[in-house]
Amino acid sequence: MGACGADPIDLLKSLPTAMIVVDASDRITFANPVAETMLQTSSAQLRQMSLDELFGRGSAIGGLIRHSRERMMPMAEADVHMETSRVPSDRVSISTAPVFTDGAPSPDGDTIVQFAPLSIGHRIDQQMRLQGAARSAAGM
Repeated sequence: MGACGADPIDLLKSLPTAMIVVDASDRITFANPVAETMLQTSSAQLRQMSLDELFGRGSAIGGLIRHSRERMMPMAEADVHMETSRVPSDRVSISTAPVFTDGAPSPDGDTIVQFAPLSIGHRIDQQMRLQGAARSAAGM
């Protein structure tokens, strides 16, 4: 039990954002219900997959997670391309952090990953910028 009296796994399952945990072998070991919905894959299926199987070899998502694990520090990236065999192309923000237990790195080399879809406002802003750039190019 955590200091608040709740089981830490229950806390992760209750978060309103998509969360997965990946071990040192790049295997998914946990996915909360929001991640299941976002990735359109059950937690049981996700736990049988690696990052490369889910996102494809060489994906920016896998690279960010590995970089965070190697440097032992949190990292974040906005506007990352995410695509799986079940999820059409989408843009997300990703935050990663190595998992620590009692002040030491997790013995399994776990990294926690949070996915946040880009906001509607951000998407509109991107579209407006692209339209402005197209108009500028057309005026040349």
